[in-house]
Amino acid sequence: MPARKRIRKSPKKNYKLHLIAIIFLIFGLLIIFLLKTRSWIGDAKLTLVINNSEDLYVAVFDPVADDITTVKIPGSVEVDVSRRLGKIRLVSIWQLGKDEKLDGRLLAETITKNFRIPVVAWADSQALGFIDKGNVIQALISSYKTNLTLSDKLRLFFFTLGVKEFKRTDLDLSKTSFLKAKKLADGEMGYVVTDIMPQKLIVIASDNLVSKQDLKVILTNASGDSLLSEKVGKIVESLGTKIAAIDNLKEEDFDCVVKGKDLKLDKRFALVLGCEVSKDTSGNFDVEIKFGKKFLQRF
Repeated sequence: MPARKRIRKSPKKNYKLHLIAIIFLIFGLLIIFLLKTRSWIGDAKLTLVINNSEDLYVAVFDPVADDITTVKIPGSVEVDVSRRLGKIRLVSIWQLGKDEKLDGRLLAETITKNFRIPVVAWADSQALGFIDKGNVIQALISSYKTNLTLSDKLRLFFFTLGVKEFKRTDLDLSKTSFLKAKKLADGEMGYVVTDIMPQKLIVIASDNLVSKQDLKVILTNASGDSLLSEKVGKIVESLGTKIAAIDNLKEEDFDCVVKGKDLKLDKRFALVLGCEVSKDTSGNFDVEIKFGKKFLQRF
């Protein structure tokens, strides 16, 4: 019998197979990154405050409505800075955060405290590209101060590219009743925050995960300051729910913890307030937010 000839595989074919395998590997890793975002939870909105030299911007990315809303806040607004650091103009807080070794976290906390906008992410000015298709690549690959992970940036990158122009809106707070022009302590004109939150901002601040459910939320205040319940309650309600009960306890020396029956919801409230999530799911309420003396000191 004649010997069989061994059929050799074409080197070109092997190259193509390897290339396809590498592409699938990269695609798989990309999917894993997107699924493990830290600041963006499922269908919840992502609220990102972006530092700038004059005005500051809060960008709200809504995966349900598939839109982006940009809230412009004048840097000349006088705010009560978190962590008991006094009252200063908003534009100065980014540098103050650097000085206090807090970076943009101080700005995010202060925006949430004063404007009742549930900010969970912060970034320096290069992140403005995430609200502008023309600069979105720069926002993705540039190096800058932010608490966004690579997975968060990747999801923002693809989300921004997919949002149509007519689904992009702006809100200038200086043109609303939420800000009032006034001569500030330094003798220069600026703005102060009023208690009249515009309806449009209420809609922007509300969250998809929270507002679609009829939740029973309890605040357990062990900070030693009974007035703190009202302030925290306004932030919690801005997410699109109502406070069902408030329980004032004697002072306890801890920060804050969120306990509930739905882990995604618990994480959402915890991100906004900077709390830990409890593994305990017992209780008569859907969500319990308990805060103590250490929370008061950083609020």
